Amino acid sequence: MSERRHSHAETMVALCVGGMVLARTTNDPGLRKSLRASARHQALALLKVE
Repeated sequence: MSERRHSHAETMVALCVGGMVLARTTNDPGLRKSLRASARHQALALLKVE
Protein backbone atom coordinates (compact mmCIF):
# COMPACT_ATOMS: atom_id res chain seq x y z
CA MET A 1 0.00 0.00 0.00
CA SER A 2 1.38 3.39 -0.92
CA GLU A 3 2.15 5.94 1.79
CA ARG A 4 -0.70 8.17 0.60
CA ARG A 5 -3.25 5.35 0.65
CA HIS A 6 -2.05 4.22 4.07
CA SER A 7 -2.42 7.74 5.43
CA HIS A 8 -5.88 8.02 3.84
CA ALA A 9 -6.94 4.74 5.49
CA GLU A 10 -5.68 5.91 8.90
CA THR A 11 -7.59 9.17 8.49
CA MET A 12 -10.80 7.28 7.71
CA VAL A 13 -10.41 5.05 10.77
CA ALA A 14 -9.66 8.01 13.05
CA LEU A 15 -12.67 9.91 11.72
CA CYS A 16 -15.08 7.01 12.09
CA VAL A 17 -13.87 5.86 15.50
CA GLY A 18 -13.59 9.42 16.80
CA GLY A 19 -17.12 10.23 15.68
CA MET A 20 -18.53 7.18 17.45
CA VAL A 21 -16.53 7.80 20.64
CA LEU A 22 -17.64 11.42 20.81
CA ALA A 23 -21.26 10.47 20.13
CA ARG A 24 -21.19 8.02 23.04
CA THR A 25 -19.87 10.61 25.49
CA THR A 26 -22.97 12.79 25.46
CA ASN A 27 -26.44 12.28 26.87
CA ASP A 28 -28.00 14.58 24.27
CA PRO A 29 -29.69 12.41 21.62
CA GLY A 30 -29.71 15.26 19.09
CA LEU A 31 -25.98 15.87 19.48
CA ARG A 32 -25.28 12.14 19.24
CA LYS A 33 -27.17 11.95 15.98
CA SER A 34 -25.47 15.07 14.65
CA LEU A 35 -21.96 13.82 15.51
CA ARG A 36 -22.56 10.45 13.86
CA ALA A 37 -24.08 12.07 10.78
CA SER A 38 -21.23 14.57 10.45
CA ALA A 39 -18.57 11.86 10.76
CA ARG A 40 -20.39 9.71 8.20
CA HIS A 41 -20.79 12.63 5.79
CA GLN A 42 -17.10 13.52 5.97
CA ALA A 43 -16.00 9.88 5.63
CA LEU A 44 -18.10 9.48 2.49
CA ALA A 45 -16.73 12.75 1.12
CA LEU A 46 -13.16 11.51 1.66
CA LEU A 47 -13.91 8.28 -0.18
CA LYS A 48 -14.86 10.28 -3.27
CA VAL A 49 -11.62 12.33 -3.26
CA GLU A 50 -9.46 9.72 -5.00
